[in-house]
Amino acid sequence: MATPTPPGAPPPYGPPPGHPPAPPPGYPPPGYPPPGYPYGPPPGYPPYPPPRRSGGGGAIIAAVVIAFAIIPVIGILAAVAIPSFIKYTRKAKAAEARMNLGRITQGAIAYFDAEHLDGAGKALPKCFPANAGGWIESDADMQTGCCPLKCQPGAAPDAHAAGWQALSFSDDMPRYYKYRFRGTCCDGDDCARAAFTVQAIGDLSCSGTTTVFERTGTVVGGEVRTTPAAVVKGRDTD
Repeated sequence: MATPTPPGAPPPYGPPPGHPPAPPPGYPPPGYPPPGYPYGPPPGYPPYPPPRRSGGGGAIIAAVVIAFAIIPVIGILAAVAIPSFIKYTRKAKAAEARMNLGRITQGAIAYFDAEHLDGAGKALPKCFPANAGGWIESDADMQTGCCPLKCQPGAAPDAHAAGWQALSFSDDMPRYYKYRFRGTCCDGDDCARAAFTVQAIGDLSCSGTTTVFERTGTVVGGEVRTTPAAVVKGRDTD
């Protein structure tokens, strides 16, 4: 038999005497600080009002939309930038050919203007450096370019070394192009047929098709006239 509750006693599990009744569900208890109270809620109480949880679906959808919008743009930029970068790189490498053709041309002019004597001390006809085989070549194989690796120094055949020395051209650095030179001499005082041709041969794209840069020189009125470097085979940048 249950023990009756004495008069004036609080009901079982209710608030003690002198305390206000318990708040309804969802409301803060008496004395609970308002939202934003600097010291936070009392120990044991959750934040009030309870924070609403925002769904993450919207953020995911937004991220997917942005990704689908950016990917095509990246693809377009890559399609434009990569070929442009490759072309720029090849042009930079092709500058080697023009520079070395200029050096060889200056060496040919200096050799022509200098006085050369035979063994008896007699002046020889003016002449551009020449080789019995026709070309003075920097490499044994002139049919291919320096690909995929650069051509290494000292690849010129021994018989051609004197010709490059006469042109004051030394290939002491790895290079992208192979070079060759062919010159003729004056016939006594007649230099109408004295001329030279210098070429740079390369294959920057490793396609098996070489590009040839060329400069030429002739003698007009006793002075050497030269042409600028020009592509006579293939394309400027392969």
